[in-house]
Amino acid sequence: MRDRTPTIIALLFALGWPFLTMLWKRPGSEDIGNMRQDLHVLLMEWAVTLALIAVVIFWERRPLSSVGLVRPAPRDYLAAFTIFVFTMLATGIVSSAAHLKPMGPDMLRRIAALPLWLRIALCVTAGFCEEIAFRAFAIERLRELSGSLALGAIASWLLFGFAHIPRYGLEPRLIIVFVLGGGLTILYTWRRNLLINAAVHALIDGVSLILLPYLVVRH
Repeated sequence: MRDRTPTIIALLFALGWPFLTMLWKRPGSEDIGNMRQDLHVLLMEWAVTLALIAVVIFWERRPLSSVGLVRPAPRDYLAAFTIFVFTMLATGIVSSAAHLKPMGPDMLRRIAALPLWLRIALCVTAGFCEEIAFRAFAIERLRELSGSLALGAIASWLLFGFAHIPRYGLEPRLIIVFVLGGGLTILYTWRRNLLINAAVHALIDGVSLILLPYLVVRH
């Protein structure tokens, strides 16, 4: 029987570290327009990701395909496009229904002032690092531990949403994180492909970090 100790420890680490930051950060205090904070986020997320990959390879002694790192099939790209469109539409509908304020022009200008390479790095990092931790690894291992893919998906979705409290605080806009996380969770449980999920996540973040700031500055 496979030793579950590495998996349990890695799950606690991968899913729990964002909540540990609340020990020294006030919820909602993170500022995406602050370059120093953004660099810190990049460092932390890649450190966690590399540690997680090391656990899979050297401690669990399993291939990375066990966390969805496989070559996408043609149908995966169609699924990615479908979920991207669905998620963006759902975000707009929920934001309108809940009367959530979009990111203001002042914040978008501050984001636009950041180097483009940094904003691209943030999108790619969130896409890959958060998807391997909160989707691929979490869903696959929780499924194995519980015997239920649905339970693993729901648990990872909830933890992903609450893990953004350090950035957004307990405010209504946190609802959007749950909507986006829901779309990404559906995509992973549907296709079980880390790279596809990472690409869609990066594109979603690219809308708010690259496209919208560009449009605001241009006008």
